[in-house]
Amino acid sequence: MSSPKELLNTVLTGGRAGRKLLAPLVCAAAGEMAGLSPREFLSNSTKMANTLRDLQRALGLDVVVVESGSNIEWEAFGAQLDWSVYPPRPNSYPFKGDPALASGGRMPVLVETVKRLKQMLGDKAAVAVALQGPRRISDAGGVALDKAADAVLRMARVVCESGADLIWLVEAGEHPPQDTDEYLAVTAPIWGTIRFYQSIPALHLAGSADLWLDTMLDADRGVIPCIDPIRSPKLSDALKSVGTYGAIVGNDPLTPDKAAALRAFALEPGCLLFTSESDWFGRVTAREFQSRIDQWKMLINP
Repeated sequence: MSSPKELLNTVLTGGRAGRKLLAPLVCAAAGEMAGLSPREFLSNSTKMANTLRDLQRALGLDVVVVESGSNIEWEAFGAQLDWSVYPPRPNSYPFKGDPALASGGRMPVLVETVKRLKQMLGDKAAVAVALQGPRRISDAGGVALDKAADAVLRMARVVCESGADLIWLVEAGEHPPQDTDEYLAVTAPIWGTIRFYQSIPALHLAGSADLWLDTMLDADRGVIPCIDPIRSPKLSDALKSVGTYGAIVGNDPLTPDKAAALRAFALEPGCLLFTSESDWFGRVTAREFQSRIDQWKMLINP
């Protein structure tokens, strides 16, 4: 059976994978297994690597996601984070253009964790990182889209150099680009850089993302768009005939009707990834991880 990295490489070269990859966002939630708060856990590369390795073994995860929404980007830019809530809130949005900031804050911890997991996991699982996309950075910081994209590119390069196999850019489904052509132009260097390092570029569009339809139809076919098919029916229908894509399982309770719709989308030949809307912290306890993954497996198995 092909390894997750081999399946991702198949997609990189224009093919389609023969099975679905499980890629839940659990890096903050996994801290419970180590008895640590998100702040303690996400600041300790040894604890992160060991715990996520154990979690991969226990659950049979295909993709281990090391960062998925802790505002590591704004911390690198110089913001202080309020860890009394999760995701932690930045006390400000101090966007700066200094290239050195791409390695600030907890970025060295993230890089070291990726490197360790690559050694620990070998071919058993791919290692992924989710970074905020330029549209989100631009909106939050009140900066030009091209400046935000340049900062994201530098961070993506740092993560790719550490060996990450899959890089998501996370954008808000409800906030599409104001100018599709501009967005495609500023993200093209990011996708190109990710592919240069033999990593897989992906776009995570949580929530209702139908407003991204025009952008997705014109987007680079080498990028894997991941959407919630239940909340984005138009985009769901369009993606079924175009390339490879991923399914996002929303945070809302999965009713029988929603499960049926999600299963139909997941069983399409082009569906490669199964991931979550946001990190499971505060919603799924460590004790519930196995049952949640078992539920996902029922959805993706014919």
